[in-house]
Amino acid sequence: MAVNKVVYNGATLVDLTSDTVTADNLAAGVKATGADGNPVVGLLPMVTIDAELSDASENPVQNKVINAAFSGLGTKMKYGFQSLSECIPEKLTDLENDADYATNDMLLTKINSLAKVATSGNYDDLINKPHKVSHIMMGQTVQGGVIPIPQGANRENCYYAVWISDLNQELKNVTRIVCKVNQGSGRVICRATIEDAEGNVTDYNPTVNYLCIVYE
Repeated sequence: MAVNKVVYNGATLVDLTSDTVTADNLAAGVKATGADGNPVVGLLPMVTIDAELSDASENPVQNKVINAAFSGLGTKMKYGFQSLSECIPEKLTDLENDADYATNDMLLTKINSLAKVATSGNYDDLINKPHKVSHIMMGQTVQGGVIPIPQGANRENCYYAVWISDLNQELKNVTRIVCKVNQGSGRVICRATIEDAEGNVTDYNPTVNYLCIVYE
């Protein structure tokens, strides 16, 4: 006797008593008898179940193949899936041989031991800082004159340079020149000794250029 209805777990899988059942509803090669008593041969292509994983196949794969793949992956990992999360330390002190690792406290200690300028980058935080130029002033003066300093500067932070300004014909027969400045007071000493054609010697006080540099 032909079976015209298949029910599984309360769900009807095949119902040949329905007028809408055709050969397209049955797997290819399956034979049955329709409600009208005529034979029905299935034409629905059968689904292929793969026996191995594939990057190209669109067919379903056997459950045991998937299970074996995941099981094999777990054994290849050092700690396996279940214990992996337990093996990752939440803090550095959980590491084995903790003395060989840099801890957070150690890092903070090293940072705090640095000079303030190393973290701020500010020149004012530098200890034993090199001098930096705050003012530069140039001008002219004469023998015995005192080089002025910029407003707000301290003379102890000033450095000077002087040189003769009027190197003209009158100084052609100069036999001796002294041109210097007292770095403490800024007073200029500049004299020249001139000898003429008859051998007469006279003193000459030339004009002096000066340069004043103020350091901090």
